Amino acid sequence: PQSSFIKVKNLAHLGTTDTINVTRELIHNVNTIVITGTYTHYFYPQTYEFSVRHPAHYFGTVFREMLGQHGVSVAGSLLVTRDFTDHHPRVQVFTLAHSIDTVVTYINKVSDNLGAECLLRDVPMATANEVGSAKNGIKLERQFLQICGVDSTEYYIVDGSGVSHYDLLTPNAIVHVLRYDLGQPYK
Repeated sequence: PQSSFIKVKNLAHLGTTDTINVTRELIHNVNTIVITGTYTHYFYPQTYEFSVRHPAHYFGTVFREMLGQHGVSVAGSLLVTRDFTDHHPRVQVFTLAHSIDTVVTYINKVSDNLGAECLLRDVPMATANEVGSAKNGIKLERQFLQICGVDSTEYYIVDGSGVSHYDLLTPNAIVHVLRYDLGQPYK
């Protein structure tokens, strides 16, 4: 949805050819879409997709704005943190649950980065009864890679989605994981 969280900088102008270029500004870690080039009167609209930097902050901003559009005012500021445990009592309003295989299939099929990041936090609670956090998820991921026979020098993990340019995995590590999976009773 449209939000103040994402800015669009339109630098394109009318010209004799259609040479539109759409990119995300990578400097300063912001969410600015930059449109450059030229377009004609016959330019056919196109769709571009970009991942969002800081998806949790994006969600909070959009949620707050949508509440405001429906007459609900929100006091205080938006707090986004990687691993936050809130001990305040909550009232459950709604639950939507899917089986883990449905979630993983969807995440892999459409490359849903936000879903993958959430899954990273869900795995510790579901498998080890630990706090659902990125830190604990990455710890379990490292343990799994070790079980697969992957040397710790063949990867570097900072998030669950793989969006970060700091997430690194060698082809050899992938082969180890695939060989391990091939030997498992599930298919």
